[in-house]
Amino acid sequence: MLGRQYGLLMAAPPVLLRPVGFWSTRPGDGLPDPAGLVSKSWEKSRRGRIAGYLKGAAVIDEADELAECQLCGESCGYRERTDGVWRWPEGLAHYVQQHGVKLPAELVKHMAQHDFSPPALDVRLLKEQLSPTDPRATGLMSQNAVAAVLDELMTDQRNRSTTGDRRRPGAAFDDVTDAIPVQRAWLATVQGVPTKPARIQFDRAIVLGRDRTCDVVLQHQSVSRRHARLVPWRDRVIVQDLGSSNGVRFRGQACTGQLELKDGDAVALGQATITVSRA
Repeated sequence: MLGRQYGLLMAAPPVLLRPVGFWSTRPGDGLPDPAGLVSKSWEKSRRGRIAGYLKGAAVIDEADELAECQLCGESCGYRERTDGVWRWPEGLAHYVQQHGVKLPAELVKHMAQHDFSPPALDVRLLKEQLSPTDPRATGLMSQNAVAAVLDELMTDQRNRSTTGDRRRPGAAFDDVTDAIPVQRAWLATVQGVPTKPARIQFDRAIVLGRDRTCDVVLQHQSVSRRHARLVPWRDRVIVQDLGSSNGVRFRGQACTGQLELKDGDAVALGQATITVSRA
């Protein structure tokens, strides 16, 4: 039976892997700076086990060149790894073990639930189920590719500001996002916070958050800049938290990984309530 929350399932909607450990390479790219996450005391007793989990997870992708640690310059590998729910560059283990770079508490809790032993994965099947390559939610896309598409978006935005083109935010991503099977369009209705727009019809993936480049802008401090993504899939909608501070809640419960919504279901993003319904 297909549950509301799942990681990797046969014949399931597309898998959306949560990114962690992808660091900022230029101002304004929306990625964190590892220097601001260093803590000598963070998870000191379990840090070795956390690093072991990061090192032992399945390899899902390879970059064209070795990455270097932004804190010490040491080579950090070129692969990307995943446990079927999260996705990270293999050099993240170095940042954790050598520099005490903090990881999200939700990720550490997830590791502990697996006794710090990453699950075995069928990587071929996982790749088949990955969502379209959208850097705002991450499917199978290397860090270099993410940076390239972000640069394309920034260039597109600069061009629009000088030419007066008023296409919707994020339009530059259309060329790199594959079609997602849907039976009909959906509506997302927002309550609880000031919103532009308060109701949106969608038949493609959309991003909700406080940042003005989101498809739905939720104007409240309880909402993160890029808080969550809604993905229409046949007769359902998949919601994925994009690493937000306050997370996604369904029926009062915090949700991890992916959540499957049906017609009439609602989720909370901070103080915002999002209800999905058939258009």
